[in-house]
Amino acid sequence: MSGRSPENAATSEPFSHDTRGREVIEYHDGTNPMSIWSAALGAQKTQRRVRIIVQDVDSLQCPSPDVAGLDRLDAEYLSRRGAFDFPPAATIDALLHVYFESVHPNAPILQRAQFISDYEQRTCSPFLLQSMLANVVPYASEVLIQYAGYSDRATAQRSFFLKAKRLYDFGHEKSQLRLLQGCIILSSLSFSYSIEYDFHFWFNNAVRIATQMGLHRDSTIEVTPDLERTLLRRIWWVLYYRDKSLVISGLQNLQRIHDSDFDTAPLNVADFETEDHDSLSHPVLSKSTNIHKLYLVHACQIALMISRFLSLLSRGVKEFDLEAAQRLEADLLHWRTTLPTELRVDIVYEWSAANVWILVLAGISYRFQSLLYRALTEQYGILNHDLSALRASLKQEAAMFELGTILRRIMLHDLIQTCPLSLLTCISTLLALRIEMALKLDSSPNRKLRLRPQMYEDLEHLEECSRFWTPLKWPVKMFEVVLARNDLTWNPAPSSVRQPPSDQTMPTSMHTRRFFPHTTGQDNHVSNTHDPFLAFDATFREDRDTESWLQELLSCGFAV
Repeated sequence: MSGRSPENAATSEPFSHDTRGREVIEYHDGTNPMSIWSAALGAQKTQRRVRIIVQDVDSLQCPSPDVAGLDRLDAEYLSRRGAFDFPPAATIDALLHVYFESVHPNAPILQRAQFISDYEQRTCSPFLLQSMLANVVPYASEVLIQYAGYSDRATAQRSFFLKAKRLYDFGHEKSQLRLLQGCIILSSLSFSYSIEYDFHFWFNNAVRIATQMGLHRDSTIEVTPDLERTLLRRIWWVLYYRDKSLVISGLQNLQRIHDSDFDTAPLNVADFETEDHDSLSHPVLSKSTNIHKLYLVHACQIALMISRFLSLLSRGVKEFDLEAAQRLEADLLHWRTTLPTELRVDIVYEWSAANVWILVLAGISYRFQSLLYRALTEQYGILNHDLSALRASLKQEAAMFELGTILRRIMLHDLIQTCPLSLLTCISTLLALRIEMALKLDSSPNRKLRLRPQMYEDLEHLEECSRFWTPLKWPVKMFEVVLARNDLTWNPAPSSVRQPPSDQTMPTSMHTRRFFPHTTGQDNHVSNTHDPFLAFDATFREDRDTESWLQELLSCGFAV
């Protein structure tokens, strides 16, 4: 076992990247023994954040930043497994440009000027860089993926992910801030190559590190220099927003961050980097616009309302606070009517990757609104308030209509690849809500008839997303089964079938098998049962029984 010796470090530079050993930054609350005896000794202002460097005496004294801090055997193993291997420089530049254009606006957890300085000086963290490359794969073009040396997105993402994981496992990254940033980035991946290292692992680890560093306390953030203070506040609110997004989409059962446990000041536009730094004109970077800043600020406001909603649901049906839900409804409507002009959907006539964040914000807000009215409909029904239940149900359907319109607009302008996964999960929620509505006992034939083409369209949208986010093939298959087994498939007239895009990878015959169950030929066995499980070999080129398919589905960290 390696010997380790602690070395105290000054806190004037709270987040330096010292490679002599592992950086440990820890926040101590008022009951911590160190805080107690510091106060007893008469300290005017107790410093509750402590930073030390834990040095590994067996580590290599190697000039290479790639292997500094590792013992020789670990360094050799990581080198053999390609942990320090990256695509050609021009390809990395292109991938990073896509990252800052498509990923960074949704999670601005990096100081762009500092990152580009480290990148130019070749001192960039390999763990952080591999995490960024794994994250950007779904947003990159197929040509760029091939330039990186991979045949497809799934292979590329798996490779970058495993490299980042190995670097994490061997403790290569010594900076606690970089560890936090890398874990947040990996927490947005929707797949799992091992159950222990799915997105839950990385997200929980990120929350652990953030609270250990004291990011949940505004007093801790306020004592840091300006650039670091705004960075830490952005990191905390990105974590908070992601926590609520995971729970509201059903990917996480419990909230990891509770409102009563933190007092970090709300995010505002002043917490973002300005564009006046010379290094921010680097071709790898993408300009941070006012829309980007306003989007995240208002998305965090939605997250705060989602947190209130989740607290209401956690009480159960019998203790549901109807008045609190009605106040929440009023607050949501006020939020929507007071949005700044830059975020209004109705005044935009030309959509692009630059302003798609307006649609993303609208989408996540209407998903939340749909679920809120669903809960109100259920509660009014329990109280036998039939008229109120009917009104809430109509409001739910109206919110679902708006969400569907947002998604159609994104698909129409071919912007789905530029959207974050939090928006794509809205498709699954919308489809599930429509299935639920169609299966209600009081659902009229006309309503079912109206819902069928909408469900078909939602499934098509999800299928399109699976071209870029491979794990989404699982929820697509799951929804196919649910629709078929509940007689909710749609047989449109040939003239009304929406033709797939020209670059659609799924054969037209597959669309035919799914929505025209009475086709003839080699797929007759599928037609006779109306059960997509039997077409599994045609869809995924594998022949498995239902049980094995379900086992793999349940063990896969997919995002529905």
